[in-house]
Amino acid sequence: MELRYLAAIAGMLVLLESALIMAGLLAPVSSYSIGNILFLLARVLVIFYAGWSVAKSGLRVAAKNGAIVAAVAALVLFLSVFAGRLLGRPILGMGIPSDALSLLLIVIINLAINVLIGTVIAVIGAFLRRSSTKS
Repeated sequence: MELRYLAAIAGMLVLLESALIMAGLLAPVSSYSIGNILFLLARVLVIFYAGWSVAKSGLRVAAKNGAIVAAVAALVLFLSVFAGRLLGRPILGMGIPSDALSLLLIVIINLAINVLIGTVIAVIGAFLRRSSTKS
């Protein structure tokens, strides 16, 4: 599956989770309800597949794919959090700072962490596929 489709799937998962939270059908992200955990697992599996699907191209390509898919999901979550704040519906379930500098720092740090984790997950997926085909 192409990278753009995997990134779109990850973004749509976040949008669906955010819409369910805004509608009151799902608890905020920080509550780690079973629904939130299932959405997180689905995102992890999409990132894992982003690495798995390009294992033959190398770990560097898998790392890039994982980073891109994770970044898209994180950016969509940030946009959802901002939209939820404007609508008075907390997506994260915790306060976010109102001053621009603090908010920017939080977004940058969270984006970097998500990209790093996505890279690791995709590389694990590619590594597992490469090692399973060598046996």
